[in-house]
Amino acid sequence: MKLVTMEITEGGKGRESIGAVLPGERVLDLAAASAAIPPDMVMFLETGRPGLDAARKLAEEAGKGRHASSVRPLAGVKLKAPVPRPRKFIHAGRNFHAHLAESGSKMPKQIPLAARFSSTIIGPDEPILYPKITTQWDSEAEIVMVIGQRCKYVPREKAFDVIMGYTLYNDVTARDIQNDEARGGLFLCKTLDTSNPLGPWIVTSDEIPDPQGMEIIGKVNGFELQRQSLRTMIFDIPHIISHLSNMTLEPGDLVSTGTPEGCAIFRPDGEPHLLRPGSVAEVSSPQIGVLRNPVVAE
Repeated sequence: MKLVTMEITEGGKGRESIGAVLPGERVLDLAAASAAIPPDMVMFLETGRPGLDAARKLAEEAGKGRHASSVRPLAGVKLKAPVPRPRKFIHAGRNFHAHLAESGSKMPKQIPLAARFSSTIIGPDEPILYPKITTQWDSEAEIVMVIGQRCKYVPREKAFDVIMGYTLYNDVTARDIQNDEARGGLFLCKTLDTSNPLGPWIVTSDEIPDPQGMEIIGKVNGFELQRQSLRTMIFDIPHIISHLSNMTLEPGDLVSTGTPEGCAIFRPDGEPHLLRPGSVAEVSSPQIGVLRNPVVAE
């Protein structure tokens, strides 16, 4: 099942809801189809397995012609980030061998982690602002795990049980600011406005039987910069989730994989592939879909 957060315009007014993507480029407004389904993704994920089962049943019924008044063309709604307001958004870094080599980084003893802010999150097709304070605006293709239950001290062998689904993420980074912040800790370079695109939807875990085998691809203006399997991660998904669950994780929390090699700044031919006003940044995975964002001047 593919779950979205969307903005629906009715009578000149917009409202936010969550939906299930249906065959034929359609989407079911789950909150409209059932009063038991909240319109907010985090609130929905807090309902746990019963909520997911109810949503799946509604989607199956809609596929058979029921709930027609709650079904819309996918092109007729505005997709937002699937979890636009997570309680926690945790980013993993330096987690692919070749990326370590290209960036000249040392092998970490433990997975490097950092926090992101929900105010910097945007959804598919929303513009990435080109900040006035950087000349090296770079794209990083990643996959994000969406936590589906409150948990703590999760053993490796149970890690996939607490992940309800996966989405795509572009960790847009100001490299010149990153260089200035490197010794004191990265902050502004990865938390500028609109620098954390997510989407286009969450693919639920039951549809991805081999998460560690997912492939991630990064493009700028159609030129492929990154392509790598998650099997090449230094710290795999179970390790990240188990380690991170030393603190309490909650439904809707987001955890990224880190990015593979190929970012523009580290390529000999990379300068033309840095983001500029007019660029289009794209993150994709055959198992999830495509996250695409234009770049515009601030």
